[in-house]
Amino acid sequence: MVPGLFPTVMPKFLVGRRGPANKKTVTIQPEGKDQSVLLATTKTKKQNKRSSLLHKSVMKKEFPRMVKAVKNQVVGIKLKVVIELEHKLKLLLHVCAEKGVPDFWLIAIKNNEVRADKITERDEGAVKYLKDIKWFRVEEPKGFKLEFYFDTNPYFKNSVLTKTYHMIDEDEPILAKPIG
Repeated sequence: MVPGLFPTVMPKFLVGRRGPANKKTVTIQPEGKDQSVLLATTKTKKQNKRSSLLHKSVMKKEFPRMVKAVKNQVVGIKLKVVIELEHKLKLLLHVCAEKGVPDFWLIAIKNNEVRADKITERDEGAVKYLKDIKWFRVEEPKGFKLEFYFDTNPYFKNSVLTKTYHMIDEDEPILAKPIG
């Protein structure tokens, strides 16, 4: 035996006892100084168990608060991302709205079978500045109104031109002389 590596008092071995699941177990019982080491280890295990139980009870109380704090942080991060994306989308939509499809209304009107022959070459120049058309119902007398919105252009000063149509008979879809 190498001195200092192993205890001088060897533990007793008890063999042959039956343990859980009817298996043979070997029990080591230290004697002398080694018994105090075993007691100290047992105490430490008990202290660790108490400490662990205390830690668990504290965690049970603190865990929901911690989860809520983390969720709030996640929500805050998500909110920042959403706000950033909304801002970028608004900028993109603003740029697209300003530019739009070049000559959209001119192309749309020229491709409409009913309206195509009404647009002359002289009209094309002004219609290129058309940005939007809005429709409104008119109750008395029955009919509708169209508003044409234009960008600044060399053809006229008004930015909105209005045309109102009245029905001759409410049951017949025949228009009277348009106004505007």
